[in-house]
Amino acid sequence: MNIHSEALFLVQALILIGLPYFIWKIKFIRAYMPLVVIQIIIGVLLGPTILAKIFPQAYQILFPSESLSIVNGLSWFAVVFFGFLTGLHFDSHDIKDNGKSFSIISLASIFAPLTLGAGVGWFLYERFPELVGSAANHTTFAFGLGILAAVTALPVLSSILLEMNLIHTNLGRTVLGFATVSDGSLWILISVLLALVRFNTFDVVVIFKIAAASAIYLLFMFLVAKPFIVRLIDNKTLSDDPDHGELVVITCLLLASAITTELIGIHYLLGAFLFGAIIPKKIAIPIYEKTESIVLVILLPFFFILTGLKTHLVFEDVAVWAIFGFMTITTVVGKFFGTAVPAKICGYSTRTSLLFGSFMLCKGLMEIVVLNIILQAQIISSVAFSGMVLMALVSTIITKPLGIFFEEFKRQEHPNIAKGYDNVKKIFRAV
Repeated sequence: MNIHSEALFLVQALILIGLPYFIWKIKFIRAYMPLVVIQIIIGVLLGPTILAKIFPQAYQILFPSESLSIVNGLSWFAVVFFGFLTGLHFDSHDIKDNGKSFSIISLASIFAPLTLGAGVGWFLYERFPELVGSAANHTTFAFGLGILAAVTALPVLSSILLEMNLIHTNLGRTVLGFATVSDGSLWILISVLLALVRFNTFDVVVIFKIAAASAIYLLFMFLVAKPFIVRLIDNKTLSDDPDHGELVVITCLLLASAITTELIGIHYLLGAFLFGAIIPKKIAIPIYEKTESIVLVILLPFFFILTGLKTHLVFEDVAVWAIFGFMTITTVVGKFFGTAVPAKICGYSTRTSLLFGSFMLCKGLMEIVVLNIILQAQIISSVAFSGMVLMALVSTIITKPLGIFFEEFKRQEHPNIAKGYDNVKKIFRAV
């Protein structure tokens, strides 16, 4: 059965956009899972793991390889806008004036899973060579898994906090601050990793050139581009309710930023994220409101089907389950306890500390995006990719139920921060 290419694309769009959303609208599912989880699951189910095995003819009709070029282009566009939306979420007020305890917890929530994940990567490298991408060596493979363990999905986390009526509480703003620091650090780490792999060298000169170009780009964005945008707002050239023309200008600047970082040798997603981060909040909110639904509900499903087509779970393959098991445990231990334990030491209540740990487990779309970046860079293999998609699903699925569970703990409204500082001082003295 042959379907005309235009009709086939529309059928694909109908399935990819409509099916996940209407499943998510089921009350029980919506109560515990964000939409992104359903979208990822549908992408995997429609790929070679399930649909191609059970209904191979239907799979060939719906997703022939020659039909995916349009989907591929849309998925790139979706990822650029996802990075932009993540940047719009970035709020410096979430990380300013939060004191020493905030810095300690933020850094621990990044480096605990990063270190554990890198250790697991080092362990798996020689024992399961089929997990390793063709461009990776021992160090870059371990570093890549460390980054994957450290990811927290800021937009999905915001959605969960909003659904739980925590987004405007002190707890919600604080955990968003942790996630903001995590996301910012994530892109720096990914940039370093991609530079090492792309140039296949630890040459100090090469690294210095990339670092220098990145520094110039950052200075330009914050010292030139941001004041320029502020001036446009002050002059009413850009309004706090952008019209079509203004959105076109913003989109062109977004794409220029993404192109610049790609040419520097880091990644276009970093350029998209940073452009979103410099947008003043006065117009960031209306821009987000105008673009969020189109990006998250309409465009991103095309990215998920490509992810699903790359995910080929061979259930008898020990390597898939090895990386899934090791990395799931590593993520839960590193991210949950790496956030909750420092929070408790810093004087937060047990309930609040456990909630911090639960919410920082959220991987969501960010993990899938980073996975695709690392797969494309040939740091991990398709076998490792498949196992890690499962890990991302599990960690995201358990985030909200854990949050609901720990939300029932006895409330302690005022954390004993003073006691926390004393505990931190004792630790540093001991070290």
